[in-house]
Order: sequence, then C-alpha cells, then structure tokens
Amino acid sequence: MGRRFLPPEQSGPQLRTLSMEFGRRLPQAFTALTLVLATAACGSIAATPAAAGTTGPRARDNYRPIVVGVPDLNLPGAKQAGGLDAYFLDTFYYPQGVKQRLTEQKLGLVGAGKADLHRFGASAVIANLNSDDYPDLVVGAPGVAAKGIKGRVVLLFGSAKGITAKGAQVLSAGEAGDEFGASVVSSRHVLLRQHILYVGAPGHDQDGIANAGGLYRYSISAKGKATAIDRLTQSLPALGGISQADQRFGEVLAPGVDGVVIGLPNAVVGSAAGAGEVIRLHAGPTSATFTAEIWTQDSPGVSGTAEPGDHFGAAVVPDGYAVGIPGEDVGSIVDAGAVQTFIGRIDDPNSTEEPVFEPRLLITQADAKVPGHAEAGDRFGTALTSGIINSEEVASLVVGTPGEDVGAVTDAGSVTFVWLPKSTGPVWGAFPTMTIRQGRGLPGTPEAGDALGATLGQTYGDNSRDEGLYDSLLIGAPGEDVGTSTAHRDAGRVILWNRFGDFKLAFGYSGGDLPALRYGTVFATEQR
Repeated sequence: MGRRFLPPEQSGPQLRTLSMEFGRRLPQAFTALTLVLATAACGSIAATPAAAGTTGPRARDNYRPIVVGVPDLNLPGAKQAGGLDAYFLDTFYYPQGVKQRLTEQKLGLVGAGKADLHRFGASAVIANLNSDDYPDLVVGAPGVAAKGIKGRVVLLFGSAKGITAKGAQVLSAGEAGDEFGASVVSSRHVLLRQHILYVGAPGHDQDGIANAGGLYRYSISAKGKATAIDRLTQSLPALGGISQADQRFGEVLAPGVDGVVIGLPNAVVGSAAGAGEVIRLHAGPTSATFTAEIWTQDSPGVSGTAEPGDHFGAAVVPDGYAVGIPGEDVGSIVDAGAVQTFIGRIDDPNSTEEPVFEPRLLITQADAKVPGHAEAGDRFGTALTSGIINSEEVASLVVGTPGEDVGAVTDAGSVTFVWLPKSTGPVWGAFPTMTIRQGRGLPGTPEAGDALGATLGQTYGDNSRDEGLYDSLLIGAPGEDVGTSTAHRDAGRVILWNRFGDFKLAFGYSGGDLPALRYGTVFATEQR
C-alpha cells in the first residue's frame, strides 16, 4: 500500500505505510535468531543467537513478514541515509524467526560513508518477482528533494541466504528533486501473467507546473528484470487531462486487483483546494494500455461535498474499497475526519468484467454505531487497513485516528474497528466495533504527540490451515517517546496486536532507540 498522507498544516514529517506481496517460501539457511518482543510500550525487539545445533526456519513453513522502513536513519558519514528492519515471524502466536537489518552500505550498493540524503527505505514492497518462491524486496530511496538528490528504486532478490544484493537492479528516472521512489506498489497483471511495478515521483514538474507529480510503470519479467513501460501524469485525458501545482500525483498508492489505486489528497476539485480525489487505474490487454475511474466527493453517490482541506484520498485500502478523508468536518467539528466506503458489484456472476464500483456509507465517529466521539483535529481516516482481524470470516475495516486526545493528553491517537460494506449494506452487528489505544487494549501509556494510528498494516493468518486463524494488526506510533530523556524523544514504536489479547507486542528500531527516528512511519506487510 502506498504512502499515508498528512497535510502540511499537521506538524511532524509526513507519514507513510506500505503493503507488499510475499512468496510463501522463506530462506532455509538463515542463521536462526530469536526475537524477544517486549510487551511494554518502551520495549524493543532484540535478537540473540540461537542455541548451537539449531537450524533456520523450514523453507515452506507459513511466515508473516514485517518490514519497517527507517528513511531518516543516520549512518557514519551519511545523514538520512536510511535503512530497513526485516523480521520474518514463523508462527502466528509465537513470533520467533529471523531478522535482517538492511542499508545501502551494508548491501554493498554504495561505499562506506556514502548514501548521504538518499532516504533508503522511504517506501518498500515485497513480491515474488522472479517466481522462485523466495521473497524479493523493492525499496524506494527518493532522496531529499530540497537538496537536489535524484531518487532511485532498488530491486533486491531473496535467496537461501536471505535478501541480498546479488543480481540487484537499480532504477532511476526523471530529475533531481522528483522524489522518484517516494512510493512503490507491485500489482499482478492477470492477462500478461507478470508483475507491474508502479513507482511514484510526486516531486516531478510537468510542463513547468511544480510538483505536479508522475507515476512510472515497469514490467517485471519471469526472471525479475524490470523494463520501463512509461511515465503517467495527470496531463493524460484518461487521468483528468490537467496537471496541478503541488498535486503530487503518485504519492499515495495502493495495489488494485488489476492495477493501482492512486490517492490525490491535494487535488483541487472545482475551486476547493485540497479537496482530494482518487483514481482507480485498471491495466489493459497490453502493459501500456489502461482505463481509469476518477472519484471525488462531488461524484454521484459519494457522501458530502468536495471542500477545501478535506484531503479525500489521503489513505486508501487495496482495490479502493475505503478512502480516508482526515480533513472532513463533521458538522461544525473541524478536521474530525471520515472514511468513504465503496463496493464492487457484479451483476452477472459469470462475467469476467471488472465489478461495478459503487459508493456506500460515509463513516464518522459521530455515528452512534461507531465507538468514540467526533472531535476537532482527530483526523479519523488518516490511515486505513483491512483484514480478518476482529471477527472470524468477516472483513474488518481498521481506521487510524492519530489526532485523538485521550483525556487531557493531546494527539495520543487511537485505532477503531468498524466494518466493510456488502452490496446489501453495512455489516451491522456482525462483530463488535471497538476502539483500542495505549492503556486500553494496547501496551503503554498515552502521551502527547504519540500519534498512534498514523500508520496501519497487517500480517495475514493462514486460513488454509485453520479457518479460525485471524490476521494480526500492525500499528505505528511514530511520535512515541522512550523514557523521559530527550535522547529518545520521538524514537517511535510499532505495535503488533491480535484480537485474542495475548499478543500485544511493542518494538522499536533493531539498532536501538534514536531521537527523532519516528520508527513506524513506514512499514510493509504481506499482501494477499
């Protein structure tokens, strides 16, 4: 899933979350590591060598990967060089597995002391690109635009030794400052039986229009080689025909069944600046062809009206069945936030056509069936994810509200479970709606500025083994302070949670807590 968006008026760096595809086979010859996950909010994951004589995980066990990007990580001789933590969890309940810490320097992609301002790990996606069943990793390094750094994307391939730089391919396009690689999504082209890689370059200037944005497409061969297809911009008639300044097209992406979903929270709709829109792009019969649908709050059937600063499209779930509107006012309550839901209706069950996409409910915290209260600045809908998380065989919609105040504690954040709609309407009462936060369902204590729920993701359960197995939820709290020392302010945390209550694990950067690292701003999880 693509980048999560926070508008300029919200303090702190913009936050991102991602999704990824993952081959079911994991490397067999990893050195085994035990992940010790502390259950306190200030705990962390620590790795210790396995006992002598033990082996790595069996290749075909069912694993749930977690990848956390740390793009602002400073390395010796290189500020904001960036990196990633990759954790491979070997069971649903007992997360023991292997870990890799990846940087461009460690992978040998650059020399020692290099990669200054690259921001490697600002985006990532995992897909089985070369069909060998080992997980492959695509990582974006968009650079710092203000410093004129040219972005790039690195394809890293999995092997029996884990993710390595052997056979790595480096992609780069556009100009310095385009932020090429700010977002990446992989989608399977069913007709061509290949992956299409989508790379966002939101800082691209189009026809002299600053930061209009661009989206690059690459076809991936059976051996994992990427070949450029084209660059899409909104100057194309099918995508609106008009490029807008600071639109940052390509910044918010989510995978689609046959293409990609593009969130444009900065879009001007009519005269409403920052009202936002969403584009569902469907791949055509060839890699270069496509069709598209454009949705705004002025579209027929969509609730509300396109208004300045709504930021419709700030977050999208795969296939676009829910769209975050964190700047939506609820009555006179400013920036309370909302989520617009959609369905895909199939009139003819024998048809091979794309389902008809239709809007359904607008969800806010003012609804009596939704936990909590709509309050100014909550920004309900900043992050979204979905899965079989809160009720067996019923898809939950999970909504992040990083601006939620907990008592007098401002912007502590919370996470709310609601529903995904069916063609007959919402699943009222199919499972309990609820809100969780630190101190209520999650480890830790709410603190000002934690921004819990700014990013969301999930690890999937293996329902082929056990129909009662649930997905687990990943929650980012990038503003989390560790202790009272300023040296660990905004170190950040990721929380792994499941509905059974015995699985509430908080962890930080594997290299130790660092100030202003904001761990949890970027992560990738398995995509079905």
